[in-house]
Order: sequence, then structure tokens, then C-alpha cells
Amino acid sequence: MRIYLHGDYLMLYTAVEASAAVYLLSIRHHRQLSFDFAGLWNRG
Repeated sequence: MRIYLHGDYLMLYTAVEASAAVYLLSIRHHRQLSFDFAGLWNRG
């Protein structure tokens, strides 16, 4: 499993050398990976 960072995006992929294939597992905008849970749940 490998991680590739490109700009604001994080890509998780795996490469299988025996079949010369690359499988994309996930693409995420890295700024979406953290949340302000206290701010979300303590409103009101």
C-alpha cells in the first residue's frame, strides 16, 4: 500500500508487480480529514 500526495489531495493505492497493475483505493481532500467535533456537537 502506498500514499501519494498531490496538492490538497491524498491518494491511497496499491501496486501488484506480478500483474503490473495499480489499484486506486481512495482519493481524499486532506483538509476534509479533520473535524471540529466539539464545535459540531456542543452547539445550542
